[in-house]
Amino acid sequence: MNDLYTRIPIKIHTKKNREIYKKKKQTIERIFADAKEKHGMRWTKYRGLEKVTTHTVLTFAAMN
Repeated sequence: MNDLYTRIPIKIHTKKNREIYKKKKQTIERIFADAKEKHGMRWTKYRGLEKVTTHTVLTFAAMN
């Protein structure tokens, strides 16, 4: 397992993988921004982990 951790930084720092990571980061950030701004995910009107989790899962399922 330790060998895996030493190989990860090497893979991230190649030019090809930096470009992939950059695009992936933009895509993910856009999804969360849309959830916050368009789907009311900035605040929650529910209390309790189960209710908030259910609301979050249903919101992202609807966005998909």
